[in-house]
Amino acid sequence: MRLSKSLIKKYNINDKIELILTKDFLIFKPIKKVRIGWGKSFKKMHENGDDKLL
Repeated sequence: MRLSKSLIKKYNINDKIELILTKDFLIFKPIKKVRIGWGKSFKKMHENGDDKLL
C-alpha cells in the first residue's frame, strides 16, 4: 500500500506501521519507539547518583 508523502509527514510515520482491522474500518497506526533515549537517560542518572534503590 502506498501513502502520500504529506500523510507520512503529517502522522509521523516512519519505517513501520500497525495495521488494525475492525468491522468497518482499516486503521494504520504509526509504531512509536517509546523507549528511545532511555539508555542515555539511565547513564546520566547513574553519573548523577540518581539511580539508587529506594
